[in-house]
Amino acid sequence: MTRVPLPNEPFVDARGSITNLTTSGCQSVAVIVSEKSSVRARHHHEDEHTLYVVSGAVEYYQRPIGSTALPEPQVFRAGDFFWTPANVDHAMRFLMPTVMVSIASGVRDTEHHEASVTRTRWPELDE
Repeated sequence: MTRVPLPNEPFVDARGSITNLTTSGCQSVAVIVSEKSSVRARHHHEDEHTLYVVSGAVEYYQRPIGSTALPEPQVFRAGDFFWTPANVDHAMRFLMPTVMVSIASGVRDTEHHEASVTRTRWPELDE
């Protein structure tokens, strides 16, 4: 897992601010809303994505494909921006109600996402 900086510093003036989440091409941008204690992902897929935490907090787990070990999580909170490379198992557990923006290199409608995803077992995270 890689914490990444925003592509540039926010523009700030008396009216407020504008923060660019990406300045390069992407195929999908989605808002993900998650309830406290819920678990998402538990998979790997062919594309990469960057996640921006708008509010809340998430425990993020990442491991090589084929590993069954539970890695140490990294906690990301509101304002954090982090990246998941393609073909890396990952999972998330939400520590509180959380809103994130996912910026993916591939098309993420249901049909395309399901065609590129491989679900993986994370028994320690089962709800």
